Amino acid sequence: MLVSQGIQLLAAPLLGRLYTPDSFGKWAMVLSVAGIASAFGGLRYELAIVPAANDEEAAGVMGVQSLSNAAVAALTFVIVILFGNRIAAEIGDPYLTPLLYLTPVIVLLTGAGNVATYGLIRGKHFKELALYRTAQSASSVAVQTVSGILGRGPGGLIFGGIVGQIALGSSLIGLFRRNYGRLLRSALSIPSLRACAHKHQNFPRFMIAYGLAGVLRDRGLLLVLGIFGTPQEVGFYAFALRIIYAPMALISNSFNSVIYQRAAEATRRSDIGPLVFRVLSRLVTLTFPGFVVVAWFSTKLFAFVFGHQWEQAGLYAALMIPPAM
Repeated sequence: MLVSQGIQLLAAPLLGRLYTPDSFGKWAMVLSVAGIASAFGGLRYELAIVPAANDEEAAGVMGVQSLSNAAVAALTFVIVILFGNRIAAEIGDPYLTPLLYLTPVIVLLTGAGNVATYGLIRGKHFKELALYRTAQSASSVAVQTVSGILGRGPGGLIFGGIVGQIALGSSLIGLFRRNYGRLLRSALSIPSLRACAHKHQNFPRFMIAYGLAGVLRDRGLLLVLGIFGTPQEVGFYAFALRIIYAPMALISNSFNSVIYQRAAEATRRSDIGPLVFRVLSRLVTLTFPGFVVVAWFSTKLFAFVFGHQWEQAGLYAALMIPPAM
């Protein structure tokens, strides 16, 4: 996981020189729309894969999630057809309409990736998961870099992300066929799917709202900036957000899969609190010095590392330091 996150962080100075703030802003707005739809994708049933009572039940949950995800992606496509022009105009750029047609693809691939991720966590295939995430990041950055050299603009950033998700899904097909192929075939019956959906109904009941709140927290301001500002201003904010939260994501994403798997297996809930507290305390200790340095020299650092066009993003970064910490 560290390698996967590290590739994206190390690629930021190159991508910052290949793409303009305007391109990053349009990319961020499309991802924000897709992120809101993805909060409903799969109805969050993927979270029930790890704590499922047995592999047969886990396979049934995968089936429920996949069908729900496909339905949400299809509904997203219909909404884009009917209201794509209006959505693009509302978030500040009518020329975003063609890019919005990629949001159902992003929703579908995101949901499929969630099934794969939690399936691997359940099977404790952490090494394979890390390798596949690395392949996803590498392929995504490679396509975005080539597209940037060719001057493809925001479409290159979006296409690179989609290619990375496709690479991840393709890499997982063989592993899933070996571990869950037979179970999935036996689980794809209406009674089995209905039983799994009913047993784990608390995940869509509570986690959709929780996930949507998180997306609106992270992405809502981007859309507000798009409505009242310009794509360039959205680009400054989105780029600063990406960089400031990268150290925490770099470290925490290396731990969360293992912690979730251990929490699902814990016999006593009281054992989880101390584990989470230790991890969070160490994360704060590790990241605090870096946050202080960035806050003090933010504009100069952004101009030096990412190019002079991103100097203003350093101002956004300085304001983000307290909530990030």
